[in-house]
Amino acid sequence: MPKKVITTDTLPVLLHALDTWIGKLTWELYTKRMITRLDEESISVVTLKSHRQISEAFRQAKERLKVEKHQDIKQHGATAEVLKKENAALTAKLERLEKINERLQLTFNNLVNNLYMIGNLDMEAVEKAMRTPLVDRSNKGTIHGKKRQ
Repeated sequence: MPKKVITTDTLPVLLHALDTWIGKLTWELYTKRMITRLDEESISVVTLKSHRQISEAFRQAKERLKVEKHQDIKQHGATAEVLKKENAALTAKLERLEKINERLQLTFNNLVNNLYMIGNLDMEAVEKAMRTPLVDRSNKGTIHGKKRQ
């Protein structure tokens, strides 16, 4: 069975690379850079393209780069360039996270609505369970006190 390249540890690295990408962006160039950055022997373009979050971040990066290419902004030294790059990266990351948050809120609202429609469900127990975090942030690497695989 082939090694899984996209994990909870590597996904932030893969997305950050797209958020901060400068210059020409193609799937081939992105894949080559990720092979180097993740120290992998190979990563297929199909693997990266098939992941929804990576595909969406790639599309957004392409749009951002297209806009930046056509903007006529005067450069005022290296500091301005560094700030411009950092601003573009943070803006791209913010937009991506806002879209993810919107989808999660919609899913959550649908789930809560479905729970209320059940009728004979103890809603106090449901509300208590909803207030309990799924991930124990005090003990990294565990979910409900159990080690992640």
